[in-house]
Amino acid sequence: MRMSGFLISVSIFLVQTVYCETVTSTERNAVVSLKLNEEFNYEGQDTYKIYATASDGVNSASVLLTIQVVDIGEAPNMNPNTTSQSFIIEENAAGTVIGSPSFTIEDLDNIEVHTWAITGGNGTNYVSINANNGTITLKSDYDRDDTSNAEDIYVDVSVTDKYGLSVTTTYLISITDRNDNIPVCSPSTYNFNVTRTTAIGTVLASLTCTDADISSPNNQITYAFQTGDPMSEYFNISGSDIVSSYILDFEYGGGPYTVFVYAADGGNEPTTGTATLSFTIPEATTLPPTTTNVPNPSYDALSSDNSLTMLLITTAFIAACVSGYVLILCWRWNTFGQCLPKQCPDRSDCRKCCTCCPGDDIEKAMIVDSKVPSGFTEKKGMSLGPEAPNSRRKSPMSIFSK
Repeated sequence: MRMSGFLISVSIFLVQTVYCETVTSTERNAVVSLKLNEEFNYEGQDTYKIYATASDGVNSASVLLTIQVVDIGEAPNMNPNTTSQSFIIEENAAGTVIGSPSFTIEDLDNIEVHTWAITGGNGTNYVSINANNGTITLKSDYDRDDTSNAEDIYVDVSVTDKYGLSVTTTYLISITDRNDNIPVCSPSTYNFNVTRTTAIGTVLASLTCTDADISSPNNQITYAFQTGDPMSEYFNISGSDIVSSYILDFEYGGGPYTVFVYAADGGNEPTTGTATLSFTIPEATTLPPTTTNVPNPSYDALSSDNSLTMLLITTAFIAACVSGYVLILCWRWNTFGQCLPKQCPDRSDCRKCCTCCPGDDIEKAMIVDSKVPSGFTEKKGMSLGPEAPNSRRKSPMSIFSK
């Protein structure tokens, strides 16, 4: 407003008048400005009306000034102020919700709608964001068992108002391994033979079972026999090895027998695979060589065959009887001069049945050395008993005198 030589006043508490040099000596310009430490707030009031009065001390004139406040916009901010936010989820399928922001957006412009967007980070290919509320989800299937997928990813997030002013934060996302794989045993069946000569502690089979989960304890496997399986008492498990435990009552030629072994992983909700043990007990005659300190298989076969044992005992008894009888005959021949004592008949038929007959001792006596005691002959005659005739007791001289 221009007025020559007049004083201008403005009736509003926010503004004041400022004088400056006039264009000519008869005019002055007045500038309306905000008072110190005051400001226009579009959100509080966007239009102001003020009256300005110019006076030369005698006359005065007034004019209505309308001030339109234009909104220049303020950047939004987070409450509480958050430079980053962390999320933890298990690996999952596309569309799985990861989480929502833990803060709220405040804007002095009284704008209720802001636009959320991912602007960077190594997780831009795996994470999507709701543009209206900042909720993030998996953009695609995320499998931690795929080694190309990292456990920790992040995305940079911006929140922008209608003026293009924005605030930024970072979402830190940790995706853990889910126990989604069952242990697999390859091969699924283990075949072996067991004999009564197998030493306790012998490794009979080594199990090979794996779990495709990428992290522990989801991929850690422990083994156990099926509960209540009566055949499991014959074996122990050492790590992944099946070792013999108790086999004394196995019977040759038995089987095949089956024992189930469970392979369980260490996840919070364990999954279980199964391996099958199939074993037989070969016949004793087909036993393979062994290096254990056990009885010789031939001895074992003899002890288990009762008929062969009885045959050997009977043969030994008969042989002993025959040998004893022969020894008795030899002793009688050396002692009595005959092997088989018999009741001798008349002399004419004597040699048909006896080894020594009446009269034979006469010829024997003639060749007996005179130094042999006479009592020896008498004793021989007496020892023959009733089987020998009385003539055997006579001396050689008495026979010749007749």
